[in-house]
Amino acid sequence: MSANRIAVVTGAARGIGAATVSLLAEAGMNVLACDIDAGELETLLAKLGSDRVAMLPLDVGAPDAPAQVQEALSARWSAASVLVNNAGIAPKYNGVALNILDMTPEEWERILHINLTSAMRLCQALLPAMKENGWGRVVNVSSSGGRTRALGPVGPAYMASKAGVLGLTRHIAAELGPYGITANVVAPGRIATTLGATTGQAVAEDYARRVPVGRIGAPAEVAAAIAFLASEGASFVNGAVIDVNGGMFML
Repeated sequence: MSANRIAVVTGAARGIGAATVSLLAEAGMNVLACDIDAGELETLLAKLGSDRVAMLPLDVGAPDAPAQVQEALSARWSAASVLVNNAGIAPKYNGVALNILDMTPEEWERILHINLTSAMRLCQALLPAMKENGWGRVVNVSSSGGRTRALGPVGPAYMASKAGVLGLTRHIAAELGPYGITANVVAPGRIATTLGATTGQAVAEDYARRVPVGRIGAPAEVAAAIAFLASEGASFVNGAVIDVNGGMFML
């Protein structure tokens, strides 16, 4: 992988995002790690100890988030050639998401805004340079909850947002494929992350009993799929969904 490649990873401070930052840097990319938690970002940078990684404390839902990313890129490197939209939220109340009858317009809009609209806005900001350069990779993180029925206590807004990520990605793949840009999705199942832990240990244990491989996944296993899709070798993979779920959902 070319050392000239520059990647932006959101939701980068922990879990899947942190593992992705590590793998992309190891592969020779420069990486802008973005997350709302500045303290966790600093911890990640200290752990990695790589001059290939820079941090940007960022709320992806903020109106000026795309401008902040572009400014940070210009200050450190140049335009990004890889975008990994990993940031997302899945609010729980006593371990359970609001169901369809309890969903409020405010909750719906907040989840859709962070999980889907923010990804679209970052794509709008970074894709023009990829198009001009004739090379780009967009990897959007969805969920098994965007692919099939809910396999855990997630709500309708989360499922709708993650299903929307699939449609957004396919459109980008079709529109910008002729310009050397691929757009793909990674759809994790149950993964051992801070977000996944909000549903409680009992849910994780139940999932592990039902998944064919007999366990929940690790962030590094999802990051490996993301890193492949961001690589030179994935140049003919476009508009695809890689399900990283241990066989819990097969299509």
